[in-house]
Parts: sequence; structure tokens; C-alpha cells
Amino acid sequence: RAVAAVTGAARHSQWLQIGGAALRLDRTDLGRSVSALAQMLTALFPEAADPAISFDALETALQTGASVPARLIQTVRSRLPADYGCHDGPLLAARPAEWFAACLATDAGFSDAPTLDGRPAEVGPLAAQRHPLAADAVARWGASLAARLLAAALDGPVIADRLRHIIDRLTDDDPPDACAMRAGRGAGVIETARGPLAYYVQVEDGRVRILRNVAPTEWNFHPQGPFVAALEAAPRLADPAAAARLLAASFDPCVPFDIALAPTREAIAEDPLHA
Repeated sequence: RAVAAVTGAARHSQWLQIGGAALRLDRTDLGRSVSALAQMLTALFPEAADPAISFDALETALQTGASVPARLIQTVRSRLPADYGCHDGPLLAARPAEWFAACLATDAGFSDAPTLDGRPAEVGPLAAQRHPLAADAVARWGASLAARLLAAALDGPVIADRLRHIIDRLTDDDPPDACAMRAGRGAGVIETARGPLAYYVQVEDGRVRILRNVAPTEWNFHPQGPFVAALEAAPRLADPAAAARLLAASFDPCVPFDIALAPTREAIAEDPLHA
């Protein structure tokens, strides 16, 4: 309902159509839409609305919080082991388009199984740490399920604040983070809610010869990546399937998924799944 309300108030809903539309900025209308969306994002997690709140104060607020994020985080912390969802892989901080260009141009397999210095890495709110308390959560709770959920919830007020300030700086030709390596080659990356989405293209004689991309899901659901590593490190639980579903959802995959339990590792190997 929130997205529908903002989309209805804006004159930019054609962006949702295949092929898009020409952008003709109506700053008054866009500002009104952004203001409405910012209010919704802030209201989603009111426990963190105060930009000066400390981690200790937020942790206390979570114990009695009534918002959906607060109740979900508290449920996870009270019913699952404190380190459930942890892995020992790196967290991928923001990288420029040039970095993705080098990876995608030289390694055709990077699109399906990306790595950071040879190691699968986590992307998303916990890795980006757009809110300072997200870093505190990792320091206190580790790269756990609870920390991942908190980092995602903290993105709401951060994005709301960015939206409030971006309109004044917006120009009609405001470019994304892109780079031209040389004639006929280029790359671009945009930071989405679930992590970086990067594209690399090579054009020769007016035709696209190579087009590669890497999405957040390929990072987080790498065969040896953070989701798999967290599952392998998990202790025995009363309802492992339910916990695994919540863990998978915390990585925000871009496709529908299901969790099925197999009696042996061999049974899993015979029926491989790929998100």
C-alpha cells in the first residue's frame, strides 16, 4: 500500500514499464512523493528514528518495541542461538564501477560465482553498513541473522534521510556510477537494497558482443557463500527448516525460494538447487 500511494502521487510511474520513459522532472511533485516515502520508511522502524541513538539504547528499545522489525529481531534473539546465521566470510563494502569492470571483463564465471580476493563474500545492508549502528551490530552480535535483520531495518531511516537531501542536488543529467574502459567497453554499478548490481558491456561494429552482470543473489547464495556457510555452521535446532527459511529471507534473494530437508548430503548432491 505504501508503494502504491507514492507511485500514485508521482508522475514517474512510467519508469516501471518495460522500456521506461523519458524523464521530465517535476521537482515539486517529486519532492512531495519523496517526502511521503521518507515518512513511511522512518515509520517502519520508529525505534531507530533518533539519529543520535546509541546501540545500547536501541538494544533496550528492541526489547519492548512494537514495530515489525523490532518484534522479529527479538523473536530471533530469544528463540535461536546468538550466533545463528554467522559465517567467517568477508563483507563486501562498496566497490566502484572500475572494480566490477575488471572482474567481469576478465572472468566469465564471475557473473555466476563472484568472489572477493578468491573468497565468497556477503553483500547487502550488513556489508554496506549504511547506518553506523549496523557496524556496532556486527561488532556485538557478529555477522548473525539478528545483526542482518537489524542492518536491513536500519536502512529505512538512512534511505529516508538520503531521499530528503537528494532532491536539491538532483540534476537532469545526474549520472550513475559508470566508467568507459576504452572505446566500445564500459561498466556500471548501482547499490540496491540487497547489494550491488553491476553490468559490463563490450560493443564491436555496432553490435553487443559481450554483456555480463552480477547481482546480489549470486554473492549471497554462492555455492560456498555466506548462506551456505551459515547453514553449515548452524547447530542442531528443533525446527531447522523454519530457521533456514528465515536465514534465506534475511539475505533478500531476488527470486522465490523454498527450503527442503534432505536426509543425507548425498541426497542433496543428487538434487541440486540454484537460486
